[in-house]
Amino acid sequence: MGVAVKYAAGVPVLSIILARTTLGIALALTACAMQRVHPLGVQRRALLVRGLVGCGGVIGVLIAASRLPLAVVVRHPPSS
Repeated sequence: MGVAVKYAAGVPVLSIILARTTLGIALALTACAMQRVHPLGVQRRALLVRGLVGCGGVIGVLIAASRLPLAVVVRHPPSS
């Protein structure tokens, strides 16, 4: 994902997040419809908090990936 963000250098980070989130919501709604499950579930407050925290995490990672050098973004942890 970090490499894709680096190659999309002219595209704003929030536009990348919008496209990724739209695809994810479409897939999640399709899966809920196939299993006949309500997409909001029963614990809606917990779902809202989880969504906000997840959104903040994705925004932080993608902004960092867009600003860091490519070698740092795709670096693998050292093997032991």
